[in-house]
Amino acid sequence: MRNYEKYLSGEQIVVTSKEYYTDSGGFPNEKAFWDFVNNLSEEDKVYLLCLDVDLKPVSAKGTGYGDLILRSFFSKIYSAFPAFRMRGTKFNVLIPEDELELANKMLTTDNSEFFELHGEILKDKYVTPKTIKKLVREGVKRMVHSIADSKVNVDDSTTVEEKEDKPVELKETNTRKFIDEMWYATIEFKETSPNLRTLTAYVFPTAKRDPMALLHTIVVLDDKIKPRLFEGTNVHLPIDGMRISINARFSNDNRMEISWFKMDDDDDGSITGVIKIHEGSRIPANFGKRVSSTKEIYPIKMNNRGLFEYVMYDKGTDDPKKKVLYIDSGILRGKNAVYEVHCDSVAIDLVKVEQ
Repeated sequence: MRNYEKYLSGEQIVVTSKEYYTDSGGFPNEKAFWDFVNNLSEEDKVYLLCLDVDLKPVSAKGTGYGDLILRSFFSKIYSAFPAFRMRGTKFNVLIPEDELELANKMLTTDNSEFFELHGEILKDKYVTPKTIKKLVREGVKRMVHSIADSKVNVDDSTTVEEKEDKPVELKETNTRKFIDEMWYATIEFKETSPNLRTLTAYVFPTAKRDPMALLHTIVVLDDKIKPRLFEGTNVHLPIDGMRISINARFSNDNRMEISWFKMDDDDDGSITGVIKIHEGSRIPANFGKRVSSTKEIYPIKMNNRGLFEYVMYDKGTDDPKKKVLYIDSGILRGKNAVYEVHCDSVAIDLVKVEQ
């Protein structure tokens, strides 16, 4: 076929470095990565991150929109670190040791409505020409494990909060979340009119926001008969014709503030409420017990089997029927096993059920 042979010839052509080291999407390519790392040494003190960007949250809007989100995110990464597109949505990022805090901040920013990030910074060895192949193999392995763990896939030993600089004894594992790391509140309501009864509202923030900004919260209203679920930044509870507003925020000194009020003073009902706030020892990467990259659980109360009823929150879905679920069985069904949910003053524990 005419002119096809020229693509097979050894004739040299001249291109710029940018053209040679840039892929069709405009990202530095795999050739650029290998050329770059061949010039690094231990004195550079650089770590490797193999990163997969899962665009499923926006895939329904089309590939063009996904490309726009990907480019927008990596424009921030490129401005701070050398980043290279290896293939598809998989990138290798090189992070200097003294920039770990900045990297963690950029990578843990909550973008779950647009994409999910899978991968882990390898901090065991610096990148050099001698270590790079082994590091890439390990980085890809951990990235794949992270992708698999995005489904409910509980493991008994590994930690899930490598992104945080906290004592080992407080690190969340796939089967344990320490209460000392959680932020939540309870409101004990006493209604005197039109009915005489007590109710409990459990209030859980789901993510950190700027000081004084309203937080997205999950609220469970338990009237001792059937818990009711609510979520949003300004939750309205209907109680016997009254409308009760609940909201939460962090103050400028990182204290959690919970408030409630009766929205219409002309309502005939009468109710009082006492707020009890539990503040964690630090702001966590995730506010509930993480069971996948997008799902968290929040314990509510013990059921008659001695297990804890809980709320399952999936921040990775826009389906309101699947986003917040109340599970009264106290059972968590993982990808490969079934777990009981236990909770005490120390931790939430997932205990594998022998089958």
